Amino acid sequence: SCLLRGESDHFVDAACAGGDHHRAVEPHRDARAGRQPRGQGREQPLVDRMLREAARAPRPLPQLGRFRHEAAAVDPRSGAVYLTEDTPGVSGFYRFLPAGGGASGLVAPGRLQIARLAGAGGADRLLVPHPGDTHDLEWLDVESPDADPVRLAANALSGQTEPMLVAGCTLEGLRRGAARMSRGEGLWHAGDRLYAVDTAAGSGPDGQPGQGRGAVWELHLGEQRLRCIFATPADAPDVGNHADNITVSPRGGILVFEDGGTHLDQGQEIGTRILGIRPCAGSY
Repeated sequence: SCLLRGESDHFVDAACAGGDHHRAVEPHRDARAGRQPRGQGREQPLVDRMLREAARAPRPLPQLGRFRHEAAAVDPRSGAVYLTEDTPGVSGFYRFLPAGGGASGLVAPGRLQIARLAGAGGADRLLVPHPGDTHDLEWLDVESPDADPVRLAANALSGQTEPMLVAGCTLEGLRRGAARMSRGEGLWHAGDRLYAVDTAAGSGPDGQPGQGRGAVWELHLGEQRLRCIFATPADAPDVGNHADNITVSPRGGILVFEDGGTHLDQGQEIGTRILGIRPCAGSY
C-alpha cells in the first residue's frame, strides 16, 4: 500500500479508497500535515511506499506528485495509478504511468500526468456536473511533479477570498488547460471502470460552481471516457450530502459514504449515511 505524508515522519489514520488489486494503494493523510496553516511550503503531502518488511522505512515517491493527495487506485492491466487531489476548487485528476508498465510497480520511474478534457468548452466543465455528462480525457505529462506549492493571494480559480496554497504541479497543469475538480475524494477500480468522487461538485447556495454537495464519475479505462453517474441536486441533501469514500461490490453495486455532517429532512436530523448509487437514477 501507500502512505500520504507531509515533511514530518509521523504517519496516522484517515484512510481513503483504492481498488481491488494486489498492488492497490491505500493513502493515509498525515494529520499534522493536514492541519498545517496554508503557507508552510514543503508541507504539501507526498506518497510513500509502505514496505511489507517492518524493519524498512517507507520510501518517498516524489514522482507521484506533491499535492494534497486523497485517494488512489490501480488499473491492473496497464499498471496506471490514478490519483485524486483534495484542494478546494483547485484539484487536478492525475495518473502515474510506471516506466515498465504494471510489472514495474510504484518504485520504478515513470510519468505523472494530469487530465484535460478534449474539445472546446473550458477546463471547468467538471465543477457543475449533471448525470449523463460525458467527457473524453486527454493526458498531459507533468514536467515538475515535485514542484513547490505556490501561494496565491487572491485565488480567482477557486473563488477563495483568503490566501491559499496551490500545488505547483496542479498549477502547471491548469495553465496548460487541465481539467479542474472541486475536491477529489474516493476512488475505486472495478472491471474496466474506475469510479471517482468529487465531494463538492455542483452549485452552492448562491450559484457558485464547485461548492455543491457532490458527484460521482465513472471512467471507462479503455476509452478514457468520463461520465457523471450521480450528482446531488442543489439544496437536496436528502439525495446526497457530500459523498466521500466509494466502493463497488462484486455484483456491481456502487456504495458511497457521506462526509457532510448532519442535515434536516422533514424535521428529522439525518447524520452521515452509506448510500447506494443507481447510475443516472439517484440514490437509495
